[in-house]
Amino acid sequence: MKIALINSSLISTGSGRYAFSLYSALRERTKIDHVFLNYKDRKIEKIHNNYKQGISELVKLPIDFKYFFYLRTQKKIPKYDIYHITTQNLSFLKLKPKIITCLDIIHLVYPDKYYYFLLSKYLYSGLKDAEFIITISKSTKKDLMKYFSIPEKRIEVIYPGIDHKKFHPNVNSQKLIKKYNLSNQKIILHISSGTPRKNFLSIIKAFHILKNKYNLKNIKLIKAGKYQYKRDRKKSLELIKQLNLNKDIIILDYISDIDLPKFYNISDVFVFPSFYEGFGLPPLESMACGCPVITSNVSSLSEFVSDVEIMVNPLNIDELANKIYEVLTNYELRKKMIKEGLKRAKFFTWEKTAEKTIQIYKKIYNLVK
Repeated sequence: MKIALINSSLISTGSGRYAFSLYSALRERTKIDHVFLNYKDRKIEKIHNNYKQGISELVKLPIDFKYFFYLRTQKKIPKYDIYHITTQNLSFLKLKPKIITCLDIIHLVYPDKYYYFLLSKYLYSGLKDAEFIITISKSTKKDLMKYFSIPEKRIEVIYPGIDHKKFHPNVNSQKLIKKYNLSNQKIILHISSGTPRKNFLSIIKAFHILKNKYNLKNIKLIKAGKYQYKRDRKKSLELIKQLNLNKDIIILDYISDIDLPKFYNISDVFVFPSFYEGFGLPPLESMACGCPVITSNVSSLSEFVSDVEIMVNPLNIDELANKIYEVLTNYELRKKMIKEGLKRAKFFTWEKTAEKTIQIYKKIYNLVK
């Protein structure tokens, strides 16, 4: 059984981390190639660790936006027994038999622009004719059944894992504390692309309440993660300036994979009041590092947090501020959240994800051979 894991996302993105992490766990258990559609260099490559092997190189056309490039690659991808496409955004590829991991259907349910709503009609056009679909949450499974009428028997929920060798408590973070002058500070952390559905503006407003209404001193808000759109960065900076919080909020467009667990470790609370998530790895990684989590009570986010993690209405800024204050000032609550969060995070491993994924491969291979 020869399997191709088809991926077009860099490891620095959420979908890329899913694809690269899953491949690393799968290749120890089955024969599989990581086939990477490299839009930047117009190449199809096999990737193994840091080694790249070229499969094919496509001519760059005068008008060659990325989804047209991906469409052109399908005739150049070698023959495999199963094609596992790791994102719904490549579902339109005419590869057979194909299994698709549907991370979410954000462009249809919660589009950032009307353009993406229209584009979703094309990107998601191959979901219904896939032999099987893997989703990463029960919430996304419900969305697929609701919007595409896909039978439940053709969908399996397989949660992503966490690299527990990387994300764990007691990571040495002293250099980071010194670099950003964070000694003796309470730290509120948020990691996202800053798009409207991530709800960062509400976090800024809640932080303003903490500084004024609750009169909390020596607290910092850190927003990490590259902004997807310049307009969202601009709105954030304008609000921060308007509320006179420039000295209290740190905006980091990029943090390295090495520094990511360090940021979780130095933080007193991780805040993630998103309006829509297919899964949401950052809160889970945060729990694995021993950082309490406050998240929203919508979409998939309630599926994986521990029973004592706090969930809020993402529209209620006062509630958000109140819960952050509670976590920062209630030692017993923090202690309980950390303990239960660590316990819950251990449930999610890439080994489990890989084993369940291989079962799907075997099932589909026996059906189509």
